[in-house]
Amino acid sequence: MDAAEAVDLITGLPAGSRYVSALRPDLSWTPEREAVADLQDTLWEIAYRRAGVKDEPYRVMRPRDAVARRQAAQRRASVKRTIAETQWEEVV
Repeated sequence: MDAAEAVDLITGLPAGSRYVSALRPDLSWTPEREAVADLQDTLWEIAYRRAGVKDEPYRVMRPRDAVARRQAAQRRASVKRTIAETQWEEVV
């Protein structure tokens, strides 16, 4: 097998495969697992509405949500670090 064919095979791997999960954690679930999470979300929404709860219904945490949270935390830490390290001048 030549390198180009190997690359084609690797890039064609589905979401949820070990390679894709390692490379893109936000795609670590298979489409079937995503569908189950969507169903769970729908059931929570139905339960909240039937019970008259006005809050946002519970939502299954997906890998892409965890990645987004981690990235947001890194951005916040970067901003705090920049603010702390900046030489501020008093404006009169």
